[in-house]
Amino acid sequence: MSPQTPVRVWVISFECGGVAKAGGLGEAVRGYASRLAERGHATRILMPSHGLRSESSVRLGEFTFYRRTVDGAEVIMASNPVLDEPSIYAGGLTEAKAAALARAAKALVEAEGPPDVIHANDWHAVPAALSVLSSAPGTAFIFHVHLYLGWWVSWDYLFRDCGLDPGSRLRGLSLGEAYGRANGVIEVLAAQLADSVVTVSRAYMEEVLRPAVWWAVGDRLTFVYNGTDWSFGKLVEEAKRHHALPELGDVRCSRRELRRYLLTEAIARAIPRVSDPSMAWAARGAQAFPSDGPLVLATGRASWQKGFDVLLQASDLLASVVPGVRFLLLLLPARGEEGHLSWLIGEAERRPHVRLIVGHAAEIYALAHLAADAFAVPSRWEPFGLSAVEAMAAGVPVAASGVGGLKETIVDLRSDPSGGTGYLVPPENPAELARALASLLAVTAREDLEASGVLERAESFGLPKPSLSDSELRARCAARAAVFSWAKAAERLEEIYRDALIRARGA
Repeated sequence: MSPQTPVRVWVISFECGGVAKAGGLGEAVRGYASRLAERGHATRILMPSHGLRSESSVRLGEFTFYRRTVDGAEVIMASNPVLDEPSIYAGGLTEAKAAALARAAKALVEAEGPPDVIHANDWHAVPAALSVLSSAPGTAFIFHVHLYLGWWVSWDYLFRDCGLDPGSRLRGLSLGEAYGRANGVIEVLAAQLADSVVTVSRAYMEEVLRPAVWWAVGDRLTFVYNGTDWSFGKLVEEAKRHHALPELGDVRCSRRELRRYLLTEAIARAIPRVSDPSMAWAARGAQAFPSDGPLVLATGRASWQKGFDVLLQASDLLASVVPGVRFLLLLLPARGEEGHLSWLIGEAERRPHVRLIVGHAAEIYALAHLAADAFAVPSRWEPFGLSAVEAMAAGVPVAASGVGGLKETIVDLRSDPSGGTGYLVPPENPAELARALASLLAVTAREDLEASGVLERAESFGLPKPSLSDSELRARCAARAAVFSWAKAAERLEEIYRDALIRARGA
């Protein structure tokens, strides 16, 4: 398959970067869909409207479909009173939206005809995918698992609320039979019927997904790494959209000046935005630090999975060794995690070396990555860990939990002194995380530690590290991130689509 043999692809997702997103799934969908469109495939993203609108629309039955284009891919936002609710995910609402999207997909395929490939992302896209497949059994079905939840749904939900027919036959099974074999777990149901089941890293495939669906998926299980199109140059251009920055010559010196500007001025002017009205209370800015210092950055959803509570504990240990260290956490609120977020806010407030910003702080997001000396990913589990790759693309070394896809993206300096880009430490271990961060700062913020007289102490406290310079370590990080690109993901997906089409049409 190549741009000379284009296919029609419907990507079904609850999120898409540039439209509405809650986390990494939205960036993944935008990333690979845009590259598929760039390669000549007719790529359409079908998603709930979440209350968003566009000028172009069409009415089909109970639904209105709004159309826009994002990076060359057509985005179809299905709208009705349920799909218009602004919360992307919420208990009970997610199920209702998935059911409504299934009925919307049926209306759309009946009006406009089927695609060649249905590419469904996570469990909430499965009912819509099955709705299309029931009308077009020759369509190839790709089930892309970004996060496996073992999500159970009732018979009535699937066959009444979603409008599916239990007698509809796909791949030699009726939907009712597939539901029974899966014991109601919708991801296992989808694995039985998909022409390919894809996840985001080899580790997540082997450690999580294969044990859950091996009997249902057979040899149709594979993985495609997520990616990033970030680069130092692109981040500089993005930062310049919000700040009057000097021309960047010597990257190392310039990063120190950007860090001083970020910590002592820019963070106080950031206005974080929260799109979900039910979480608007969480939007939170931060005061500037009184002075500059070595900077540890962390980003992501404010969920227990991400381990930011572990990072706060590690921050205390590191601050006792490097008194001038600064921690900046840029977090997005998550429905169902309100109590955890409130706790994080309270804990951050009582730590003078920590600033926590809640909401999308576009003004400083790129700037923070340019200014950071180290990046922390303390996740308890992580299918891929896009934030780590983005940090490395910015030239920032990473200290992360040795879980899931992080084990495949970050190269540990101890196991590979000539190619390492950071450290992998046991999850839920603040002491080891603090030691890893100390070792990274001893390279990237060496001048600061020398000037404050704590370099020897930090190196003694830290993990073993090879002798290398700041510029060498940062260059390694950028080179490592380049391995994970959306262009490469799209190339691999083309191969998967080709094989899936052979299966589907053969069946």
